[in-house]
Amino acid sequence: MTRIILDIPNATDLDLLLKLVNRLNIRVVESKKHTPSIVKPVRKQLLISDLKTEQQYKGMDKNRMDRLIEALDIQEPLELLLEQVKS
Repeated sequence: MTRIILDIPNATDLDLLLKLVNRLNIRVVESKKHTPSIVKPVRKQLLISDLKTEQQYKGMDKNRMDRLIEALDIQEPLELLLEQVKS
């Protein structure tokens, strides 16, 4: 059995769809419970500290970043690089 779940906010579209379904002899089951089990409820409060703990965020290693910047040896002015990122 194939299951298709549609959310149709417009009554006209719903009428057209139901006519098509009837013509194709497809069984329609209306249900309010369409949320998959993998969807988790949204938190009432979202704190950065909680996210950092959950994701085991350790922050940036400044020494490593400095070595990377030096190794890249970027010669272009900062303004040019920022302009390239914008476009």
